[in-house]
Amino acid sequence: MKIEPRVGLDQVKFGLSRDGLKEILGEPGQVIAHDHEGGTSTEAWYYWDKGVSFHFDTESEWRLVLIETSSPEAMLKGSKVIGQSRKDLCRLMRRKRVEWDEDETGLIYCPAWDMNVWFKDDLVESLQWEVRIDEETDKYLWP
Repeated sequence: MKIEPRVGLDQVKFGLSRDGLKEILGEPGQVIAHDHEGGTSTEAWYYWDKGVSFHFDTESEWRLVLIETSSPEAMLKGSKVIGQSRKDLCRLMRRKRVEWDEDETGLIYCPAWDMNVWFKDDLVESLQWEVRIDEETDKYLWP
């Protein structure tokens, strides 16, 4: 399971439609829809057996904009990261010359990869990454 920051996961790429995801992975185990203030809506498609979820929203015309995984098979830049220590993950990011920020809760955000990393007991619990958005135009930069 190869994570490609700002691109996707294996053959699933950002910008894919919901029907396109179904063609690749089949029906999700669960879909959770949310309506937000301001009129936007989101859907999270959970594939529990794979340890991954895919997120779509109305702002992208229901295209894939975010992926989250807790699968121990997830590979980031050639390393399995789920279950890694915080220290080992930071070492990987330094080797790749990638900067990151850490908030008061311990969450790591990596702007170069548009990625959040969550920890439990100082071990990587899950990764969440998204499509890049142009800072000036606020438009999605699809892979």
